[in-house]
Amino acid sequence: MARIFEDDKGTLVMSKNVLVLYSFKNHHELVHTFVNLLANKGLDIDAFCTADFHSYKFSSKKWSWLILIADFLINKLNIPKMQGLFVRLFMKRTVYHLLHQYDIIMFESFPSAYYQYAEYCIEKGIQYGIGFWGSDYLRSDDNTKDKLIKYLDKCRYIRNTGKLKEELLNYYKLKYNKNYEDKFIYAPFGNKNTYLLDNLNDELINQWYRRYSVDSKKIIVTIGYNGHSLQHQDKIVDLISMIGDDLKKKIFLLIPMTYSSTKEHLDSIKKCVLRCGVPYRIFTDFMSNEDMAILRKVSTIVVNVQDTDGFAGSIREHLYCGNIVMLGEWLDYPQLAKNDVFYVKINYDNFLDKIIDIIKNLEKYYDKCLGNHDKMKEYMSWDKSIETLYNFFNNL
Repeated sequence: MARIFEDDKGTLVMSKNVLVLYSFKNHHELVHTFVNLLANKGLDIDAFCTADFHSYKFSSKKWSWLILIADFLINKLNIPKMQGLFVRLFMKRTVYHLLHQYDIIMFESFPSAYYQYAEYCIEKGIQYGIGFWGSDYLRSDDNTKDKLIKYLDKCRYIRNTGKLKEELLNYYKLKYNKNYEDKFIYAPFGNKNTYLLDNLNDELINQWYRRYSVDSKKIIVTIGYNGHSLQHQDKIVDLISMIGDDLKKKIFLLIPMTYSSTKEHLDSIKKCVLRCGVPYRIFTDFMSNEDMAILRKVSTIVVNVQDTDGFAGSIREHLYCGNIVMLGEWLDYPQLAKNDVFYVKINYDNFLDKIIDIIKNLEKYYDKCLGNHDKMKEYMSWDKSIETLYNFFNNL
């Protein structure tokens, strides 16, 4: 049963039961953060990962013992074979059983594997909402977008993170004369590393330099933030190889590829940086939150030229740190324009001239970035989004 309680104005309200379903293991910590914050506000909310039976439970609902067993074998004992076995044999029936127990389902990311669960919600009259993560909608082809119509028609809300709203509304209005504007709620996630970024000290940073063999005396150029081929780190490295030996001596490359990479692509990047003639560090192993925060903190120049971007947390962190961020001109960030956040717009034709100018005039660009820290605070905080989601769920 949902709880009856007084809200901030003393009005009696009934707490809704909310289940978050998400599909990627690298989202564990971020999901835990926002579910925990909503639970602290008084929302009865739980979260379940359909990749590995991992869960965050804050309500008093009783779940199947199967979830506990699978979580123990897969995540506690770390037996990879068990993950495939339990997902293949039990995941579908487990999720269907969970769906029945909640007032509304938050689909956080919406891969095609979730269509069956949305179908089930529609059939059983269970309310659900959709939150597209990162670029998973922006990278969709027309065929995928067309398949989404049924689920967008029936969903209770679409969680908006910024650019997604404009892209989605335009596509369905122009092609199908559908208007989903009333379904959008603006609730971008805050950043889980804000506290870490604000509390790093020189000792931790110096230890990091030594541990990863990074030359602290160089200008640190970080390219991309994951190992997906659409980050186009290879194109940027090839361009950097043309800047001239005198400037090459001044820089050190950092290339994060800790997830979304393939062996073939990683091997290609390694060959690329070897040809470049600039000292480098490629990150392939899991990094703790603290290590990732330090990577943001020590970066001088940051390059992001992936095909699409949903205002990724890593880009927000780099801007928050006052780094000189270079972004593909095709990436539209209305939030940055609204707050007059400084960054350098680039394309493949002008990148070489731009980065040479930055390296030669570093202080000038640093001065332009000075105000970014305060301007980015709005996009690092969870407060507004948690308040928005909490009020939305309790007024359904």
